[in-house]
Amino acid sequence: MNRGSSASPERSTGAHRVLRFSLVYDWFQTVLGLKRSYDIIVSEYLGDVSGLRVLDIGCGTATIADWLDGAHYSGFDPNPSYVAKAQMDGDGLRRVWEGSIEQPRLGSEQYDLIIGVGVLHHVDDMSGREFFELAERHLASGGKVVTVDPCIHTGQSRLARALVRRDRGRWVRRPEEYRRLVGHKLGSVGATVRDDLLRIPYSHLILELSRDDRMDPASAES
Repeated sequence: MNRGSSASPERSTGAHRVLRFSLVYDWFQTVLGLKRSYDIIVSEYLGDVSGLRVLDIGCGTATIADWLDGAHYSGFDPNPSYVAKAQMDGDGLRRVWEGSIEQPRLGSEQYDLIIGVGVLHHVDDMSGREFFELAERHLASGGKVVTVDPCIHTGQSRLARALVRRDRGRWVRRPEEYRRLVGHKLGSVGATVRDDLLRIPYSHLILELSRDDRMDPASAES
């Protein structure tokens, strides 16, 4: 699958246009069932994050930070409206700035948990691979990467498929297409399709990944 990078990363006409604004975006997410979604993601896939260094790539308004009690949360997003809202709502345990996968403005920091919720379906294949390369570079030993994105899958209801195809992100993929974006140093721990994260019929793929240092020649020689 070859996805060119010249297209806009998301649909921005009609109803999609207003979602660029943080207050509308947060309201819309709440209507769709944000609380239930984050309850499931955190309890079943992230677990206890107390004391962990967490990096949220494409963090939006960083709402998920409210579910990550005790974590040292950092996040970045390319939308300045989202970042301003996240910074206004933040506290001493969270740090949010404007950045992108291509220009993340990260130093040499390492993180125990790296998440990307609703990010990969907004980027083409090249940026998707860069997402996982970025995650691999900044993932601490023993850490984990978790991504959540809309997907198309066999057995999906017609309504769910129709809604997913109209998502604001232009690159909704099948599970195997998301998995192909993962670099060779990150091994798939789990790939789970969920049809129950939102109040409306919608399908998501959750990827759980960890660093496989055994595949790093430098590690093998040390």
